[in-house]
Formats: sequence, structure tokens, C-alpha cells
Amino acid sequence: TPEKARNLEFIAIYQGKYFLHDMSFFAAQYTDVIAGAKNVGGRDIHGFEYRGDIHFNNPVVNSADITGKIFYTYTRALAERQFDNNQSIWIRDYDNVGDIAPHKITAILNIPIQHYWNFNIRGNWVSARDLFSENPLRQQGIKAKAFFKLDANLIFTMENAWHCLHYQE
Repeated sequence: TPEKARNLEFIAIYQGKYFLHDMSFFAAQYTDVIAGAKNVGGRDIHGFEYRGDIHFNNPVVNSADITGKIFYTYTRALAERQFDNNQSIWIRDYDNVGDIAPHKITAILNIPIQHYWNFNIRGNWVSARDLFSENPLRQQGIKAKAFFKLDANLIFTMENAWHCLHYQE
């Protein structure tokens, strides 16, 4: 039987001169969920998402605005059946779906430097989460650990530099 899904979302957005707030609440119900080529029951997922954007004047002369973004997501995902690895069967047990982190945060800062340089830094944090019920480690109480990842980039755009040099001649 094919899976079926019903979704409901409520989104509110407020934009000011220098910032934007975007919040959404969501709920989804899935029936006849397929796992391992079988229908294994239903799933209920609900949560909240927030996105904030900000931009402000860059103190570096001849540079575009500095921008920042922050994202937060809370997700609660429940399944009506779980896989029992000892018996190799799906059993009725309303619990976490697994492999879905309940909390996630991303923050981004972008700093343009004149016309051809750009500095960008991004951090991602993902909370600990239960493993999917078919993973035998879940029955041993093992979870996927929380993690944090940080990326930074310094970008030089040759095309913009070439145009700047050409116009200065």
C-alpha cells in the first residue's frame, strides 16, 4: 500500500528595516509508512522552525552590507511501530522514529570586503538523537551523539577584481 501524508503548516513573517523573523509551526501525519519493503504503520511529526536574518552597514568602505542568519528547528517524530531486533518483527510501540535530531541550529555570518573579497563563517549544531529502530544498537541504549561543525571561507572573486582594476586605469 502506498504511503499517505497529511501536512499542516502555520507561518508568520515579520520584516523590519534591518531584520526578518520567520516562524513556522508544522504537523504531519503519515499512514502506511514503508520500511524494509513493508507497511509498518503510522508516524506523527510536529515541530517549530525559526529563521532570523539581519543586515547592517559594513564599516569597510566600498563594501556591501554585513549579513547574518540564524536557523533553529525543533522536531518531534513518533512512530506507532518499532522494529524488535531480537524477534526480527515490527511491534506496536509508540516511540521516537529515530535518526531525526530534535534540535538543530545553524548560524551564518557573511562579511563582504570591498568588491572582491568575502569572508563567510557558518556553524551547525545537531543534538543527540535516537537511532532508527532497525538499528540493533538502539536496543542497547546507544544514541547518535550531538555534534558541532564550523566552516569558514575567504573568497576572492577575480572577475570583480578585474573590473575594479580596469575602471581605475
